Amino acid sequence: MHQEYEDYQRGKGIGQTVAFLKEVVDNERNKMNAFDEHSLLENLSNYEFIKERLVVEAINFSNNEEFLEFVPHQTIGDVSCVYRVVINEFKDEEKRASFVIRNDMLKQWHISEDQLHNDAVNNSMKVEPMTIKEFDTMGLPEAPFKICTTPNQMNGSGVLFYENFGDVINQNGLGDCYIIPSSVHELLLCPKSKGFDPDTLTDMLIEVNATQVDIKEQLANHIFEYDSKSKEVIPLFEESLDISLVA
Repeated sequence: MHQEYEDYQRGKGIGQTVAFLKEVVDNERNKMNAFDEHSLLENLSNYEFIKERLVVEAINFSNNEEFLEFVPHQTIGDVSCVYRVVINEFKDEEKRASFVIRNDMLKQWHISEDQLHNDAVNNSMKVEPMTIKEFDTMGLPEAPFKICTTPNQMNGSGVLFYENFGDVINQNGLGDCYIIPSSVHELLLCPKSKGFDPDTLTDMLIEVNATQVDIKEQLANHIFEYDSKSKEVIPLFEESLDISLVA
C-alpha cells in the first residue's frame, strides 16, 4: 500500500504506472497473456475493461488515513474498502499484478465513486465469492467460530463490503453474530447464541493482533455485530477508545 502512495506523492502518472506494471509482467510472463505497453495503456483507459477486473480490498483506516486521502474508499468502523484493478489472472493471489485506483482515475473514466464501489463489489462477488468455512480446531472440541473469507483466503476480509454479506450469513443459519476482523485475509463469525461477551472477544482480538498478527495483516482492533433481521453491520467501540493498531 505504502509504495503506491509514495509513487502518487512523487507524481507518477498512469503512463508510468503502466510501465511499472509492464515490467512486473515481463518478469513473470507465466502470470498473464502478454500486453505491449501501448495496448495495456489503451485497456486501462477503457472502463469497460477495468470494470471486469475490479476487486475490493479491506484495510485498516487509522493506519492508512494519509493514503486514503488519495484513493476512493468506503469505511465501516476502523475498516476501509479500497479498489484494485487486476491486470492478469484472478485465481492466484500471490501471482497477481494489480494496482489501487486513485481519485484522479475516476475523472479519466468519467465515473462516480458510487459506481466504482458498486461495480467493484459486483465483480468481486462473481470472481471471489464469499465463503463460510469451519474453524480448524486441531482436534479440540468444536470452536464457536466460523471463518468468513474468499476461496483463496487471500485478502478475503473485503467480503465485509459485499452486497450479499448478510444473505450468505443468513443462508448458513448463523443468525445474529459478532464479526471479528482477525486479519486482512479473513473474518471470524461468532453467533451470539454461543454466549460470548463482546468485550471478551474484543480483548482477545487486541491480544492476538499484538502478539501473533503482522502489522501489515492486521485489520482492526474492534469487533462488529451483525443483525440478521436488518442485515446491518455495526461497529462496536466507544468513540473515546483508542482503537489504532500498534506494530
